[in-house]
Amino acid sequence: MKFLLMVVVASSGNDGLSIVAPPITPDEELYLKATELYESGNDSLAAEMFFKLAVNFPSSKRAQDALYYAGTLFYKEKMFGPAASAFKIYAERFPDGKQLNEVLYWTGMCYFSIQEYQKALEAFTEELDRFPNSEFRLDAMRFMAICYIMLGETDRGNEILRKVSEEVREAPEYWFRE
Repeated sequence: MKFLLMVVVASSGNDGLSIVAPPITPDEELYLKATELYESGNDSLAAEMFFKLAVNFPSSKRAQDALYYAGTLFYKEKMFGPAASAFKIYAERFPDGKQLNEVLYWTGMCYFSIQEYQKALEAFTEELDRFPNSEFRLDAMRFMAICYIMLGETDRGNEILRKVSEEVREAPEYWFRE
């Protein structure tokens, strides 16, 4: 993730060429710090830095990736509330974002993990509506079923579980994936 952009500039001096590094913008500086923290194993601080970048510099070219990394790292650290926030902001700001499929699924998982089943259902439903052939499809359906059951809609939850079971019977490789 680290990089340094170097620019070669012609000069009229004796050596002919000079190397000049362009100044680093504040958002790039935050991104580099967050990346260093991540690479050193400090995931929670890295997540906070990535999130700070996205909030303080919403128009930065790094904002989309920063929100995704923040959400992912917060989730890894079992900080489900901040992870959900990062993922929700990502979905709002980048409705066609390259990681939107994952973001919607993990938003649902965050809410499920903190027992906010209605919000989890909304995220899983949006993920399935927008990405009907998603790699997360069967998992999202299973968690939706559990949400319905936890919300007292047992029949609806069981119906979804039956659908998942039928699909899995037709695609047993689901159970043997890595």
